[in-house]
Amino acid sequence: MKKNIAFYRRQVSEKLEILRQYRDKMPMYTGRWIKVVRQALGMTQAQLARRLGIQPQSLHNLEKNELNQSISIGSLKKVANALHCQIYIVFIPDKAIEKVVQENAMQTATKIIMDTAHTMDLEKQAPTEKFLKKQIKEVAEELIRNADKRIWENH
Repeated sequence: MKKNIAFYRRQVSEKLEILRQYRDKMPMYTGRWIKVVRQALGMTQAQLARRLGIQPQSLHNLEKNELNQSISIGSLKKVANALHCQIYIVFIPDKAIEKVVQENAMQTATKIIMDTAHTMDLEKQAPTEKFLKKQIKEVAEELIRNADKRIWENH
């Protein structure tokens, strides 16, 4: 996977970027989709329960579990199907995947370089600010290029 990580990251990032563009237009999940859609269709709990082959009390429990965010994805899919809907569960990043990777790589690189710089400073061999910035950038690029797992430690 390391050889293709940059290609794979770009592919995923492009797909997720489409969703990120519409994120603000999408309604936030409130835990009430079953009830909202059921009522919009003019369907009672008893009618939906029959469509699902369960007791009305069980549907009431499903609606309650959805509200509490303890409903299973499988249950949501079954209910959505009975309501003539599809369910989509997606992760929509707060910012571009590549940016997240770059930021974390920079933080990791900064820690690596600054730890070394501190040791050098103790030995009266402190590098210049310009040199440190250049080294941090180079280490960050290397961390990304090698899909180094240290990018995700200590953040």
